[in-house]
Amino acid sequence: MLCNHCDETLFKVLEHLSVWELGQVAIADGGIATREAWALLRRSFGGEKMRKRRRGTITPLEAFGRVVRLRRKNAEELRAQYEATKRPSLATLRRLLATFKPFDVDYRAPDTLLHLVVADDRLSTTSTLRCVKELVEKHRANPSLANDKQFTPLMSAAALGQASVASYLIPRVDLDAKGSHPNGFVGAPARPGPMPRTASQWAELYGHSNVVDLLDATKFASRKTKRRLDENDGVRYCVQDCKFDGRNTGEMVCCDNCEAWLHCACVGLPLSNFKALVRDSNARYLCPSCTPSSYLASGQN
Repeated sequence: MLCNHCDETLFKVLEHLSVWELGQVAIADGGIATREAWALLRRSFGGEKMRKRRRGTITPLEAFGRVVRLRRKNAEELRAQYEATKRPSLATLRRLLATFKPFDVDYRAPDTLLHLVVADDRLSTTSTLRCVKELVEKHRANPSLANDKQFTPLMSAAALGQASVASYLIPRVDLDAKGSHPNGFVGAPARPGPMPRTASQWAELYGHSNVVDLLDATKFASRKTKRRLDENDGVRYCVQDCKFDGRNTGEMVCCDNCEAWLHCACVGLPLSNFKALVRDSNARYLCPSCTPSSYLASGQN
């Protein structure tokens, strides 16, 4: 996502891109939602730089710049409307998100909209989690994006004791990141000062032992898995949620398409079918990722 304070540098860089490359940057930055700007970009998708322009038209670079500024402006107005809402909810957030398209969901002023929602004490924990999922899953909000003090949404959730929100954010962020928040929190018993802390330390500071246990257990499990992978020369086998932590152990079958090795127990392959595959030199096995839907429907392995 583009920086909020680097317009001059940004446009210096964009000036050296071809029109096609510029369009790709626009897509990577979250997409173009205004028909006019999108049409201007697509009109020149030939891979050549636009050195001349017709009278009364703008270059794709200018169109892109306008869209970036529009998205930032809409993000600011969206935030202002959200903060002015007396009783925020998921329905309110969805209405504002639809009203202010296009917007930069990761625009920081100084916190992102996601961070603003997490720290909003007007929302119940359940409503907060629903709003967080809406922003992350449907609008691609970056949960690891911190403010100027390197304070992240997870740190806010931990400090406020929002265990369900923290549990949702944990797989998506760096648990060892540290950030400070010298102004404290709404309703907090004390102001902690500028000392940077991890999310676990923030939870401990405000007495949320359940969140501390959740964060520490996750870190321990990650270290345990890493240690087992290191013992296995760094190679991880099987599916993501492997019952054997990705180790090379037990009955394993190789997919004839992608050549991935999988534990029979993890992919639901009965031992009798596995033995039949071993005996038949012409038999082929396809893993769940490589199996066509029609093949799955037949119940074959």
